[in-house]
Amino acid sequence: MHAPSRYARGKALFDALVELGDAATQWAALQATDADEALRNDVWALLQAHRLTTRIGAPIAAASRALQPPPEPLYPGDRLGPWRLCGDLGEGGMGRVMRAERADGAYEQQVAIKLLRSRGDAASLARLTRERQILAGLRHPHIARLLDGGSTPAGQPYLVMELVDGEPVDQWCEHHAADLATRLALFDQVCDAVAHAHARLVVHCDIKPSNVLVDAEGQVRLLDFGIARLVQGDTPDEAPALTPAFASPEQLAGATPGTGSDIFSLGRLLQCLTEARLPRGLRGRALAAVWTMAQAAQPAQRYDSVGALRAELQRLQQGRPVRAWGPGPARRRYVMVLALRRHWLACLAGAGALGMAAAFTWSLAQQRDRARAAEQAALEQGENARRQAQAAQQISRFVTGLFEGADSENRGMRAADTPARLLLDRGHAQLERTLHQQPEQRARLLDVLGTVYENIGQLDAAARAYREAIALEGPDGLARPVQEAALQYKLAFTLNRQGHYEGAAVAAQRCLALRTAAAATPAADLADAHNAVGMTLSNLGRLAEARVHLDRAFAMRRAEFGAAHNQVAQLHNNLALWALAAGRAAEAEAQARQAVAIGHALPALPGQHHRRLTVLSQALMAQGRLDEAGPLLQEAAALARERYGQDGTYLHRVLREEGLLQARSGHWRDAVRTYREALGAAQQGGDTGNPV
Repeated sequence: MHAPSRYARGKALFDALVELGDAATQWAALQATDADEALRNDVWALLQAHRLTTRIGAPIAAASRALQPPPEPLYPGDRLGPWRLCGDLGEGGMGRVMRAERADGAYEQQVAIKLLRSRGDAASLARLTRERQILAGLRHPHIARLLDGGSTPAGQPYLVMELVDGEPVDQWCEHHAADLATRLALFDQVCDAVAHAHARLVVHCDIKPSNVLVDAEGQVRLLDFGIARLVQGDTPDEAPALTPAFASPEQLAGATPGTGSDIFSLGRLLQCLTEARLPRGLRGRALAAVWTMAQAAQPAQRYDSVGALRAELQRLQQGRPVRAWGPGPARRRYVMVLALRRHWLACLAGAGALGMAAAFTWSLAQQRDRARAAEQAALEQGENARRQAQAAQQISRFVTGLFEGADSENRGMRAADTPARLLLDRGHAQLERTLHQQPEQRARLLDVLGTVYENIGQLDAAARAYREAIALEGPDGLARPVQEAALQYKLAFTLNRQGHYEGAAVAAQRCLALRTAAAATPAADLADAHNAVGMTLSNLGRLAEARVHLDRAFAMRRAEFGAAHNQVAQLHNNLALWALAAGRAAEAEAQARQAVAIGHALPALPGQHHRRLTVLSQALMAQGRLDEAGPLLQEAAALARERYGQDGTYLHRVLREEGLLQARSGHWRDAVRTYREALGAAQQGGDTGNPV
């Protein structure tokens, strides 16, 4: 019994798959068969043609013709013009590929001849000749050149291509254990080739790993440029030759491919090359966001050019923010974390001696006043007050002692010039030695140290001090839940500013548990705990849970203070931030306007009103209302400068939003200038962590 012909096998596969329903089910079933790749591609084209609803006879006929065997097969030794066929190189959806050599004696050359699956009628051959001339003009070091072409004696069109001795890029990367940087460099070469062609109005239409070879020198060569367009029929109804796994949605739907289709395929290729080497953390998430944006369902949502995609990857490799990272609070945190990483040395040095001395002077004055008050109370209340006064005096002496001996330890440097971080670190080290037997005083000093560390932007050291104090105040130490809850509250917001959202949520929830369990917890403290849990859960993306806690905090503060109070306005503001994270821009606007209205009616707390104006402007920008957002940001920036000075701690947050608005309005020079000012303010203020 003779084996069934290729046509019969294709027809049998089509008959079996056509009744399966949707395209995804058909594609999965087709891939599970033992048919070769060329036959699977032909059957898939036939299935696509069958799904078309107009002029159905033409697409089915075109797809059926692809299953027909060539009328006169060619064999090694046959001649096509000046070329002698030497043997098969492979066969795919575009056609059969054979190795050939120059046989007319003019010169020696090895080439690849591709016998196309296309009609041999006069109109098709004329169209092929026109497009072949365009493709032959592509001259680029990463594009395999089209050298010649024609048709066989039987009328089958063929192309003569530069023969590339190489390995598909995905296989090359695996065999050479290529790292991420190497894979991105190879991908950039592919993008360079595609951008060259797009500039000449040529679209590839079938970018996939097997069409990207890496030669012996490690250089990329892109094959089959524009051949899918050559194989495509003359009418829109005829299904184009393509690779479904790398084809854009518009190609699969039968639309004419454009540059956006190539960008989609490049995104799929980028994912194929880098997914196995995806780094952890922000860089990995940013890279995944890049290939996701390139593969957006709608062409308008993708990168508008190959150059834009290349620029995005350059930003990624330089440690700069990528456009693909979506808007909202998460993007603002991402931008500021990257800025901190790029300018970490400047951030550490940015906290000037004057600001540090002021922080220490404030701390010292606070401890001195407590000591004096305790001494006065001792005269009036007896022995218990006397012991408290002694403890306060000891703490005051400890803080004062941080400045003593600085000259001997720093080679003649005056105490006022000693770096604040050095003084803090020395004091931190002395705590265990000097107050080992006095855990209560040690816990209080760790609390003070944590606050000062945080004020100078040393968030890691602040978190460490808070954790040590929590260990002393916790159930295995002094077992003082009120003090532990206050420390957990501080730790939660410190970790939140660092972007350690899991740890921040744990600390906030511990604070809430302690305050809920205590019978005499003031309502304001309980509302603060719910607010902390709500904000940290929002940053984790657990928006439904976060909203429950924010609503509770809002209800408690409103019951405690009434509707027109700054504490209530703060919750309106936080609910606006939650709505922005949830993509509810209109709700965010309503909440932010409530916060701003209260601020106008009452003297806002220091630093609060410009933050509320900033959040309102974010809500307006999220709705595309840039003209309304602009004046609000200008007012917020003026208030921030008035409050904090040109290099103030919070000024950069307003300037960052103002720069974003300028960029979205097309005022790029103004945006660059504003972003630079924002970065300088962040560095000088020592606040380059979580801006929320």
